[in-house]
Amino acid sequence: MFLKWEDEEEEISQSYIGTLTHDLEATLKHLQDKNFDEICEVIDKSDRIFVYGTGSAQLNAAHELQRAFIVQHRYLTIIHDETKFEVILPDLRPTDLMIIISLSGDTSTLIPKIQKLVAKGIPFISITNMKNNNLARMTPHNLYATTTSVPTNSGINYTSLASFFIVGEVLASQYLEYKEHKRKK
Repeated sequence: MFLKWEDEEEEISQSYIGTLTHDLEATLKHLQDKNFDEICEVIDKSDRIFVYGTGSAQLNAAHELQRAFIVQHRYLTIIHDETKFEVILPDLRPTDLMIIISLSGDTSTLIPKIQKLVAKGIPFISITNMKNNNLARMTPHNLYATTTSVPTNSGINYTSLASFFIVGEVLASQYLEYKEHKRKK
């Protein structure tokens, strides 16, 4: 019986690694094919940049994005929850930029906020799972991370958000290259 359990644990462990590898490779493939010029231009022209993550893991990705941009002297303000988003929303101007990190891109409480951003002419960038979703449809500036849910022995699905961190790293490095290229011109 113990040998059988060990085999099952090894199979599950290998499937996690295989799924994570697939997710990271698919995310990187998407990012390699993406032209970042327009997104980098929007970032560069923005007076203020705000980042909102819809959940705790997304908020961690927002913190990492903030860290990556500090070295480039672009300071991102993290919005920590929905209430703060609502408070900040009326003060946003078209010269600001909002970056929204959402796993599904279909969070029901997020859609009215996005509609307000669109109505006010506030540019925003979405970072979502690679699927058709409301958030990505509402902005021309979208980036995708591939994530796959994997069933666990506990019966709860596990979804790694490591791909979201990769998207942030690539965005920061693309902006760095954009600034270098612009400086050389």
